[in-house]
Amino acid sequence: MRLSTLILMILLGSVAAPALANGDIGSDMGTIAENYATVQQTQSLDEFKTALQNIRVAALDAEQGTPTRLAGQQADSPSMVDFRHGLTLLVANVDQALALANKGDLSQAQASAEKMKAIRNEYHQKYR
Repeated sequence: MRLSTLILMILLGSVAAPALANGDIGSDMGTIAENYATVQQTQSLDEFKTALQNIRVAALDAEQGTPTRLAGQQADSPSMVDFRHGLTLLVANVDQALALANKGDLSQAQASAEKMKAIRNEYHQKYR
C-alpha cells in the first residue's frame, strides 16, 4: 500500500510540476496556500514531502512574475528585489523542512515548516 501511494504521488508531482510552471502569481500563491495547509495537517511523510515540493515549484515560478502591487516597476527595483528575496526565503525554508522529512522526522519537519507562516505574513503585508 505504501509503495503504491508513493508511486501515485510521484506521478502526480510530475504532472503537476509542469502545470505549475506556467501559472501566474495568483495561482502560484493559491498552490502555496493549499499545500501549506497539507504540510500543517498531514500525518503522512510522503504527502508532506509532495506538498513541500509543490510549494517549492510554485515559489520558484512566482519569482518570475510581478505582483499587482508592483506592476510597472523594473525587475531590479528595490521592491522587486525584496519580493523575490521573500520567495527565496520561502524556498530555503522548504528545503530545510524537506531535509528533515527525508530523515524521517515528520514532527521536526513540520515545526521547521511553521516558519513559512512568518515569511508569508511579512511579505503579504508588503506586496499582496
